[in-house]
Amino acid sequence: MNRIIKFRAWDKDDKKMIDLSEISHDAFSICLFHDLCIKGKSKFENKAVIHEYAIMQFIGLIKNGKEVYEGDIIKSDDEIGVVKFEDCEFVAMGKEDGGGCWNLLIQENAKVIGNVFENPELLSN
Repeated sequence: MNRIIKFRAWDKDDKKMIDLSEISHDAFSICLFHDLCIKGKSKFENKAVIHEYAIMQFIGLIKNGKEVYEGDIIKSDDEIGVVKFEDCEFVAMGKEDGGGCWNLLIQENAKVIGNVFENPELLSN
């Protein structure tokens, strides 16, 4: 089996998406190369800086030229859903409770239209 495993992160404090390759970690902390830490002391500044991140995994699909990650908002026909890992597979869950889910692998026309952090308004309709 040969698949790409990678992640991205939403910086909850700075309100921006970052590539997880920008984060290094040791036994005590996870620090961004630009001196911000999730927990612990920055090796570079010698002071504690705490940041919170939401980590999202690449699901191995590319839709409309974009890599699909957990937390992405997907549109297929008239349905909109959020990519989640449920029952051993990645699916797009309907935007409301009980909204159903669909398997992204069989949705030919599914498109990434945003994500839950940068575009929450897409889920409010």
